[in-house]
Amino acid sequence: MSLSKLTSIINNRTVCIMVHGASIEKLEHSINGLKDYDLCWSSLGLFTSMEDYILNKINKKLDIMMDCSTVTEHLQENYEENIRLPRIQGFLERNMDNLWITTHGFIRDIVSKRRPQWLKTYKEKIFEVDTLFPKENLPFYMSVPNSLTLLIAAMVAGQASKIILFGCDGYIDSVNNLHTYYKSMLQRKERYNALGDTTDEGIVRDSKNFELKFGDWLENYKRLFDNNLEIVNCSPNSIYTHIKKIDYYQLLFELNRK
Repeated sequence: MSLSKLTSIINNRTVCIMVHGASIEKLEHSINGLKDYDLCWSSLGLFTSMEDYILNKINKKLDIMMDCSTVTEHLQENYEENIRLPRIQGFLERNMDNLWITTHGFIRDIVSKRRPQWLKTYKEKIFEVDTLFPKENLPFYMSVPNSLTLLIAAMVAGQASKIILFGCDGYIDSVNNLHTYYKSMLQRKERYNALGDTTDEGIVRDSKNFELKFGDWLENYKRLFDNNLEIVNCSPNSIYTHIKKIDYYQLLFELNRK
């Protein structure tokens, strides 16, 4: 599928990316104030918690969802067949102009083997993020700190007018970090099904790498996709310093500011 589909869904709007940090609970309680804004809503991973507990309050659904993570091999059969793929299919079969962003590797290793019919049935709703980048430098562009970095790249490429992050808190203290997640019990179940454990050392590593490298990646994306947009993080206590932080009192100002 071409970049034009992504661009048409974003439609020069502000993109709100819903990440899973605990601070997004504030959005759950503030979401009614955003019901009349024309925003492009996006999330990743366990995206259903964002819809079920936040967006449903204003009768909204995600426009764009990203899922490309790998799981422990011996748990793959149960996780893909009973949890993730049914969840993704529920998103794809909606009667709306929405988009699933993933990677070529996920399509090759999971979809082509387990749901090959999707490549025809939902071809207008599946976007491989790899296609955004120059082929000769693809390994470089795909060696990013986390999937959020790739999702932001897609929003820059799709000509978002602004990006507002919610729940982008970061955490680097220990591998026992489930308490830092929104709806932590749902995340606990998800993590156990995908990894066979409730701890994940990768979160700390990814948070550190995102803090170290995201500023450079963002500048790369702005140049590559010719989009000098602004990005703000509605998480005033976030550990990340390369993104301007705002609080919920400043949110409406940001939405109204051109």
